[in-house]
Amino acid sequence: GNYTSYFTATDGRAGATVPVQIIIAPKNREPSLKIEDDQLVVNEGQQFLMRVTATDPDNDNLTILLGNSPPGASFKDGVFLWEPGYDTVNGQSSTVHHFLNKFPYLNKKFNSDEETVWLEFSATDGEAQVIHPVEVVVKNRNQAPLLRKTVPGNVTTASLNEPILFHVSASDPDGDSVTYEWDFGF
Repeated sequence: GNYTSYFTATDGRAGATVPVQIIIAPKNREPSLKIEDDQLVVNEGQQFLMRVTATDPDNDNLTILLGNSPPGASFKDGVFLWEPGYDTVNGQSSTVHHFLNKFPYLNKKFNSDEETVWLEFSATDGEAQVIHPVEVVVKNRNQAPLLRKTVPGNVTTASLNEPILFHVSASDPDGDSVTYEWDFGF
C-alpha cells in the first residue's frame, strides 16, 4: 500500500518537517502443488494416472511442468499417465518371483525386485518456483514367452497313417528358459 511518513530535522531551536511517500510493493508468494500420493507402488505393465494441480495465493498464472519424464510417459493438462515397460526393472528370476507374478496384488506387496523412479513436478508463477518430488516404486513382472514360429500353422489337414512334423520356435524376453507342452485336444 501507500503510506506517508514525516521526517523532522531540528537543531534545537528550529526544525523542518518533510512528508515522504512510501510505497510498499506486494511480495510474491510461492505457488503450491497438490498431488494425492507422494509414493506409489506399481507393477511393470500396469498403467496408472496421477492428477497434479497448482494454486497461487496471489492468483498469478501458473505453469506446471514435469522435469524428468520416464520413457513412454505423458504429462498434459495436469494429468500424468504412464505404463512402466517390462524393461524398467532388471530383476532376477526365482521360484518366489514366478509365484508372486501370478498375483499382481501380492507382487506389488512382496516382490523385492524393484526399481525406484523419481518424478519431479514443479509449478512456477514466473518469479517463484516450487518442486514436488513423487517416488514411484516399480515392481518386476515376468513376461510371457513369445512364439516366433509354429509349424504347421493354426489349421492343418492330416491324412490317416501319415506322420505330421510339429515345430515351435519361442523365446523369453526375460531370459528365462522355455519349456514346451503340447496339447492335442484328445
